[in-house]
Amino acid sequence: MKLSGKYRYILPLLALLIAGAILLYFILSNRELPQLPLDYLPGLANDRSEYDSDILAPGVLRQIEDQLMIDLETKSNAIGGEVTVTSAEDLVSAWRKLPNIDLGDNIDEIMMAEQVLARDQLYLGQILAETGNKRQINSWRDNFAKAFYDDSSGLYASSLDLDQDGLYRKTNPNWMTTLGYTRVLLLTYMLNPSHDLLNKLEELSATLFPLFQSGPPASLTGLGPNLNHPLFSKAVEDELTEQVAVPLISLESIDFWALYQLAGIDSNWENIAQQWIDHVIEYMSDEVMPFPPEGWNLSQGTAMPLISSDYQAETWRIVKTSLNLAEVGINNPELEGFLLEELESGGLASSYHLISGNSGASSSNLALTAWTARLARAVDNKTLYSAAIGQMRRSYVSNQSSSFFGAFAQTDEEGRLQINALDQMLVLLALQ
Repeated sequence: MKLSGKYRYILPLLALLIAGAILLYFILSNRELPQLPLDYLPGLANDRSEYDSDILAPGVLRQIEDQLMIDLETKSNAIGGEVTVTSAEDLVSAWRKLPNIDLGDNIDEIMMAEQVLARDQLYLGQILAETGNKRQINSWRDNFAKAFYDDSSGLYASSLDLDQDGLYRKTNPNWMTTLGYTRVLLLTYMLNPSHDLLNKLEELSATLFPLFQSGPPASLTGLGPNLNHPLFSKAVEDELTEQVAVPLISLESIDFWALYQLAGIDSNWENIAQQWIDHVIEYMSDEVMPFPPEGWNLSQGTAMPLISSDYQAETWRIVKTSLNLAEVGINNPELEGFLLEELESGGLASSYHLISGNSGASSSNLALTAWTARLARAVDNKTLYSAAIGQMRRSYVSNQSSSFFGAFAQTDEEGRLQINALDQMLVLLALQ
């Protein structure tokens, strides 16, 4: 059969394009995989055999799967106003409670949060990445992207909130969740590099780099420096001005390890990582408690010791930022000693006075203790680790008749037994 007219030219051109695409695929798939700047994550076990959760924390993974995991559908507005519905599986709800008959609850009632937090899924992703199970981490990647990726911004949402129509709505797409997702993929790539992961990391790097180059955007607002604060000197005749809320970046959200690792994808990240580390360590002072600053003032380019105007530093910010620093080799022995003393005295408080270190009542916050245990592993402080694990195990549900047997639980204000996804994830990261 003879070809005539335009088809005589189109088919050879089409064949040429297909051949070029195939050639490009083989070139890209055979390119050398770059090494990341850091080949280790402090706190990560050296031996994969140390990741048997059924031995280290028997029952926790099963409780996560049986009590907290759900399948759901998210909705997003497509072009033209149409609603697009997407299904995602094996996501973890924020919490679940056991009904209490003494409080008048229906014993068959399912008491579960109507919110799914990206934070909890990201910790689960890190757990799976550290265990090295490629099938599980690939499934997790697929479900996380389906559930949290926001097409309009190119970023990942911080939460999914249940609406009355039974569909979940994506809330607050932001750079922090996107950086958290990048961290999990960087860890996965470090342990098991692949071209698929490299391509995704290049995409994420291209999304995040312009944001960090110019900011990144503020994550919250806080009150500016308080002239009455002991850290600020003032002349007696100075007139006090009213405090004004200013845009801030919460420094515990800056993942120094991830920023450094991104330099293996784009070398320009190295300067950005070092700048943020300098922002934190230049603030540290011998005149106050050994706490890292809580916020970064975007308008003035200065670290702020506190986000609120009182004198209390929030413990979860202290520990989280300190863990982020420890992961790039910057330790704080004085803080480690302070945390150890608090654990041995009964437990960590939710906040501490920035100048004196005084606290209110000790907190039974399980997440704080588990974070501290992970920090202890990152800095190889066995004494601190042992104290944190001992405190943490007090929350283990050992009653075999309980539906939460094997989980780490707390009691809510009304007396119901409750398991939080964050607690279970951090326990696993502390133990495995």
